[in-house]
Amino acid sequence: MSKSISIMRNKAVMVGSAALLMAAVFVLPGINNPVFAAEKTVYVSVDRNIFGGTDSVIYEPEQVTISDSSTILDAVKQAAGSTNVLGSSGYISGMVDAGSDNISFNASDYQAENAGLFTNVMFDSRVIETNQTDDQLMEKEFSGLGGWLFTVNEATTYNGGANWYTVGTALSNVPDNAVIRLEYSLDMGADLGMQNASYLPSTISNYGSFYYLDGYASTPTNPNAVTHPRADRSELIRDLANNTSDPDWNTALAVLKNLKATQAQVDAAAALI
Repeated sequence: MSKSISIMRNKAVMVGSAALLMAAVFVLPGINNPVFAAEKTVYVSVDRNIFGGTDSVIYEPEQVTISDSSTILDAVKQAAGSTNVLGSSGYISGMVDAGSDNISFNASDYQAENAGLFTNVMFDSRVIETNQTDDQLMEKEFSGLGGWLFTVNEATTYNGGANWYTVGTALSNVPDNAVIRLEYSLDMGADLGMQNASYLPSTISNYGSFYYLDGYASTPTNPNAVTHPRADRSELIRDLANNTSDPDWNTALAVLKNLKATQAQVDAAAALI
């Protein structure tokens, strides 16, 4: 819930020998009156469920209250720790994640499970920069399209779809009690159940010794082909952040970690805590 920041005290105005208690605040010319910045409460969760494992939620759901002039990136840094979020003011390129050094990923198995959602160039070694000794999960690890993406209450746009959320978006543009969920994807979100996600590349180009994916499709490749229906976990994430001492907390967290949990399973987990 948003916190009220109107904390000005009612003032007592003396009239003759009687005291008249006024329920209003007088703002007098020439007097400096304090101005309080509006605050916004949001929830942040960070996971790499695409790889599975019991440690796939690397930063558990956290409630953050912060000035609404701050950005989505500021909220993520407050929840995860500023030194654990890597990148710039407009882009998150990686997250500190000690467990990432133990990720077991088989590209052939991934391709078999995600038929139609990838192009072979994504897994060309020249565009992959996996480093499993740095305690970080960065972009382009395990796939040339690998990277962090996020949603706000499952949305990627605001103002009726007129604007895209970026990590530089001010929280004043984010709903109260919104859930900011960061997820790692190998394929622009299609492997996370997001439709209309994959604008897949078809070629590799280079600039000297630097190779990069190129020939991206101008429209989503197989826009409705996803590996599983995507469940909205926003309420579950809020409940996990707000009820950390609940005896069923670990059971509910296990559902958050399950990449392919159905909406019914997610709703049941939220109802537990």
